[in-house]
Amino acid sequence: MPKTCCVPGCRSGYRGTSEKVSLFCLTSDADKREQWKRAIPRQEAGGFSFDSQQVCVYEKHFDTADVVWNDTFLVKGDVVSLRGEKPKLRPDAVPRRFDGLPAYLSKPKPRSRSTRVCFLAYCGTQVRSFLSEL
Repeated sequence: MPKTCCVPGCRSGYRGTSEKVSLFCLTSDADKREQWKRAIPRQEAGGFSFDSQQVCVYEKHFDTADVVWNDTFLVKGDVVSLRGEKPKLRPDAVPRRFDGLPAYLSKPKPRSRSTRVCFLAYCGTQVRSFLSEL
């Protein structure tokens, strides 16, 4: 059985499409697999199961920051970055973009919150500037 994208409505990779995209299969890691199951808007029914080895997702369903094309090497003390043949996913990558489906199903990657240290540094500068004005 050929591997195709399991996202509903995705026609990438089928005959008749000239678009060339990379395919990523679900990992064997149970936690990561569960995250992908929750993210992909598809039910396990009609012979489809997320536990199958054929379940894959095309790269266009991931944020561009989650797909890494460059390999980094250390050569004689210098860091060298070369474009690889195949892309890789970041360890925390989860499919989030589902074109052709209702917009509420595509969830943008949550922004990271600023740390408390940054907030305290900001407050410290504000207090110092306030005290200098007195």
